Amino acid sequence: MILIADSGSTKTDWVLLPSKQTFSSNGYNPYFIGTEEIYRDIRLNWPDSVNNLEVTEVHYYGAGCSTQNHREIVELALQKMFRNAAIHVEHDMLGAARSALGNQPGIAAILGTGSNACVYDGHQVIEQRISLGFHLGDEGSGGNISKRFLQALLNEELDEVLTQTFYKKHSLTPEGIISEFYKLNKPNQWVASFFPFVLENKNNPTLASIITSSLEDFFKHQISKFPNTYQVSFIGSVAFLLQDEIKEIAKEAGYQTKDFIQKPIDGLIKYHSKL
Repeated sequence: MILIADSGSTKTDWVLLPSKQTFSSNGYNPYFIGTEEIYRDIRLNWPDSVNNLEVTEVHYYGAGCSTQNHREIVELALQKMFRNAAIHVEHDMLGAARSALGNQPGIAAILGTGSNACVYDGHQVIEQRISLGFHLGDEGSGGNISKRFLQALLNEELDEVLTQTFYKKHSLTPEGIISEFYKLNKPNQWVASFFPFVLENKNNPTLASIITSSLEDFFKHQISKFPNTYQVSFIGSVAFLLQDEIKEIAKEAGYQTKDFIQKPIDGLIKYHSKL
């Protein structure tokens, strides 16, 4: 039995092959979480109907797994949970590339809670920009767009109706937002949780400008560093929901877009089923 996982900072999608049984758990970014916490959460969310000792292979693609040290944090948790399995932990960029492109070369771009991009040769990632994370980068992501929204909100740059609608809907105050932001261990997830509100109101001129500027910065700092001879495929819920805006910005930047995939796990099922 083969287990595949696609893990972002917010959520992990799991699928068992060949049955294609799926389930989900919290996200496990090793920048923010340790081995024991990962193990406990997997154990908590593991389906009762499946014997974890029958898993023979685990292919895990995760946010934050770009260095050996961070991969080991996840590997140790998986080894503890799946003692009879060969464990393969890879960065989520390789998972995104395999999901979106299969065995074809191109640029793969992640736009979810966070963001990143790479060039894929059909087998491996051959070029990748450094990810600066939530505090210093993640342009184009749900976290970055929402952070810019909160900045505009707290700087009183939004119209009064939209401002009051947000505070009432989320039972927040300016002081409450600032307090919550600085006391949380994972502010990226909390901030990204406001992206649906931005999306619902994206026709508001200020919010439309925030979305556009964040996506333009993503192209500037990430995509533009790669040759425009490659088509760009996008993975993640934010990319899927902002396809029209992305296509327009890509065209202006001189890039062709190809596929928009909401859930990387769907493409990974196809990829690993063919191996």
